[in-house]
Amino acid sequence: MRKKRQNIPNRCYHLYSRIAHKALFFDDEEKGRFVNLLYRVAQFCGVKVLGYGFMSNHIHIYIYLPEEQPVDEAELLKRIQGLYCKERLAEVMDKWNRLKALAETSQSALAASGLTDFDEYKRSFVARMYNVSEFAKAFKQHYTLSFNSRYNHVGTLWETRCHMRITKPVRKDMSSVLAYIDCNPVAGGIVNWPSKYRWCSFAAAVSGRSLEQAGYRFVYGDSLDWGEILELHNAAIRKRIGEIQEEKVSEKIKAAKRRSDWRKRRDEEDKEELDVESPERREIQLEKGDCGTALRILGALSGGELNAAEICASLDIRCREFVAKTYLKPLLGMGYIERTLPDCPKSPNQKYRLTQKGLALAA
Repeated sequence: MRKKRQNIPNRCYHLYSRIAHKALFFDDEEKGRFVNLLYRVAQFCGVKVLGYGFMSNHIHIYIYLPEEQPVDEAELLKRIQGLYCKERLAEVMDKWNRLKALAETSQSALAASGLTDFDEYKRSFVARMYNVSEFAKAFKQHYTLSFNSRYNHVGTLWETRCHMRITKPVRKDMSSVLAYIDCNPVAGGIVNWPSKYRWCSFAAAVSGRSLEQAGYRFVYGDSLDWGEILELHNAAIRKRIGEIQEEKVSEKIKAAKRRSDWRKRRDEEDKEELDVESPERREIQLEKGDCGTALRILGALSGGELNAAEICASLDIRCREFVAKTYLKPLLGMGYIERTLPDCPKSPNQKYRLTQKGLALAA
């Protein structure tokens, strides 16, 4: 069974979800639909949007869940009309009006709970409010239905249900999460500053949109003017960009270490194959390169004549010039290999073969 999600009021929730198979489905038009849908669902569920970032194959949403408030019939109707559109709204309103009229004209419509069918219908909507799981479910379902109908798509759209991270409504924590979300396109190498990426809340807030600015005002305090809030969040963004750069440097160091470890293991395997009792195997002294690779070349040539490209392929090395200068030329000089066309060293038909000395070493 899936673990039940927490739904704690007066907390902030960072929601993250990815498209199935990491496909790149979301173009600019789809990202625009996300923004529009986000605020409609948030209004219906009674949550406050603090920030968002919509990428080509995943989404980030940051919301605040307030204490549950009573919702009267007028407010409920307003939220329903804000959430649903066109045919679906017409269906909901038709059922709403029909059940309401029945409740007003007949008490026989009372359910077992003592409520009318109209009351039960209203409760089905209210039950979806002030709940983070219901918010995520409504957002993803409404978008999926829209996407499937427009693209004739069938099957799973989302990889899993939303991942969720809960934080307290403390400025330090909230600003850190917002900066993380805003800097997603920077980390992905799309832009060098979040305000240049149209589909994050920071760019919309900088452009003057009041809906997005309200989220940043909540994080940094309504007592500050927008210029002060912008300055504070720019500092948080600079800090996050610094972390991104450190992560990239760290990853490069790790990648270099992995390559070094791989070469070390490969050399150790080559050394294990050497016959240490044979003095001939100690004769290959290269100024550059390593003995193990040289022996691999001799081993490849023991199967017959090969050209430079075939030798490179046997080593899984692409640069012919590197192999020629580092290995073939020294091996030729030491007499382990020879050219099949010695009078035409640059011939396109040139191949290499073992000498008697090379055969003895490769045996």
